[in-house]
Amino acid sequence: MKDLVNLLKDIIPCIKGKWIIWGGGMLGLHRDGKFLDWDNDLDIILFDDAYIDYDLLPESVGHQMYYMNEKIYRKGHKIFKPKNKWNEYLSFVRMKKENEGKNRCQVMKIASETYSDDFILPKFTECFIDIERVNLEGGVYIPKYFRKQYFKKEEIDNIQYIQYEDMSIPLPCYLDDVCLRHFGEDWTIPQPNWEY
Repeated sequence: MKDLVNLLKDIIPCIKGKWIIWGGGMLGLHRDGKFLDWDNDLDIILFDDAYIDYDLLPESVGHQMYYMNEKIYRKGHKIFKPKNKWNEYLSFVRMKKENEGKNRCQVMKIASETYSDDFILPKFTECFIDIERVNLEGGVYIPKYFRKQYFKKEEIDNIQYIQYEDMSIPLPCYLDDVCLRHFGEDWTIPQPNWEY
């Protein structure tokens, strides 16, 4: 976790515009006042015209596109290896908008036609930060591949900041409502094996 925190410290000065921590990082900061001990990644959303100034990234930090989003990682660390490459690819295919509403068999058929063992080998290292962009649709910010984990405009218009170590980290407001919507009714109970 310390490596992940240090990576976040390195990239915060490179983020230009409105952004928040979301996913497990948001949950941990809100519920526990710290990042989740079992997380190997953090998730960041960039809003509107926000961007990362890659010229400001330290030499030790790399970035690459990977399926659904961009990964920012520490060069030279251990290469990330998914436990199951097929499941990793299947998750990606399942999340694509054009596959919404398809059942498991349909998604598996689509994935099996395009799966390539070489294609799925990751180049990024552990730990890493996922960068996500959202679209504003009818007053709601919706991540491209995680559409159920949306943010209402008022939750982002009134961003709040939490101090963590020597960082000021932006989070959406109305966090109880956000966590209930994103993680379910038992969001207050730590679940190291929780999955989307």
